[in-house]
Amino acid sequence: MVALSLLSLVASLVVASMNYGGRSRALEANYKRIQQISLKAESVRVDPTQVTRANYEEILKDYSIALESSENHTDGDYALAAKSSGVDKIPAWLDRTKTFIPYLATVLPILILIPFISWLIHGT
Repeated sequence: MVALSLLSLVASLVVASMNYGGRSRALEANYKRIQQISLKAESVRVDPTQVTRANYEEILKDYSIALESSENHTDGDYALAAKSSGVDKIPAWLDRTKTFIPYLATVLPILILIPFISWLIHGT
């Protein structure tokens, strides 16, 4: 039971260090920014009088900035691309492990409860 408790603590610390909350807020903000750029591009397409080189360059610049400021791919994505191109630099198992850790962190507390519930029911 002590080992499960320690494993649960380590897993929760690893998950906390990955900053999922901050990353999700950044992705949401970037998604909304790209949506605004998309609406701007669609309005230019609808109204041909707005089609100018400067307007096109402004939309392209905004889009490039939005793409560069956001997390876009994981290490596993690069590993799969490298593997399919014949250049395998990053092990895909490493990214799969990082993806699996949050699920492990939710299962471990439940595993800790099993001996405790058994102790409550049986009293030994």
